[in-house]
Amino acid sequence: MDKKLLVIMCEEGGIDEEELVILGRLTDQAKMRPGDFDLYKLSRQDCLEDFRFSSHQLEILKEALEFPDIMYTDAQHVSPGMEALPLDYATQNICYTGHKKEHGLKYTGVMAPCGVMYLMCGPEPGSFHDAKLLYRSEILNMMKESRTWTTTPETGYHLYGDQAYKSTPQVVGPVRYNASPLETACNAAMKTLRISVEWGSGKIGNLSALNNYPEDLKLGLQPLGMYFRVATLLTNCHTCLNSSQTSNYIAVEPPTLAEYLENYPEDHIDNYKRGKAVKEA
Repeated sequence: MDKKLLVIMCEEGGIDEEELVILGRLTDQAKMRPGDFDLYKLSRQDCLEDFRFSSHQLEILKEALEFPDIMYTDAQHVSPGMEALPLDYATQNICYTGHKKEHGLKYTGVMAPCGVMYLMCGPEPGSFHDAKLLYRSEILNMMKESRTWTTTPETGYHLYGDQAYKSTPQVVGPVRYNASPLETACNAAMKTLRISVEWGSGKIGNLSALNNYPEDLKLGLQPLGMYFRVATLLTNCHTCLNSSQTSNYIAVEPPTLAEYLENYPEDHIDNYKRGKAVKEA
C-alpha cells in the first residue's frame, strides 16, 4: 500500500498513528527484493522480537535443520537459507467444536518434564473428543509395545491426563469419586503440575502468533496442520536453546538441540504406523 495513502487514512481517522507506523513498516518489507534482507544488520533485540531467536541461534538452527544455502520460493525467487528460515458443509460440521462454539482442528500431545512437546499428533476434526484423539494417536499402543514400559508403578511410567481421559494401564488421572484425604491431596498436587502442560501449549502460541488468529486461517485453502506442526518443532528447538517455564518449574534440563533433532519424535509415530500397516497387509 502507498505510504501517501496511509497518511491520508490517518488524517481522516481511518487508522491511528501506531497503525500508521506498523503499516508503513509492512509496506517497506513488501517492497524488499530478494537479497535486500540482511539478518546480521538487525540488533539482537530486534532479532529476538521478530524471530524469537538470536542471529547466532538462527545459525545453529539452520545447520541443525539442514537448510540449504539457497532456496527457491513458489514464485521462483532465489532466497538465502538464513532468510528463508525466519521468513464443503460436511467438512464444516465435523470440524465444529461445540465446546468453544467455533470451527477448528485439534491435536493431542505429550509434554515431557523438560518442556519439550515430545509427541504432537494431529490434526483431527474439532468435533472429536480429547479421549478419541488419544486413541487415534497410537500413543497408547506405542507405550504398550515399548520395551521400556511396564505396568508396575514402581518401575514403569505413566501419562497423566485430566478428567477427559479414561484411566488405562498407560494413563492415570485424578481420583473422581470418594477420594480419601491422601488422594485429594494428590489430586491437588498433580493439578498444579498438569498446568505446566498448558504452559507448553501456550508457548507454541506465543512464539507463533499466526496460529492464534483464526480470521487469517482458512481450512482447505492453507496447510493449517503443517503450520502447527512446524510451530511445535520450532518451539521445541527454542526450548532446547533457551529452556522454558515448564522445565524451570519442574527443574529438568531440556536436551541439547542436536540430541532432540537426532531423536525427533515425529519419526517414531510415522515409523510405527508404517510398520503396523505392513503387519496388517
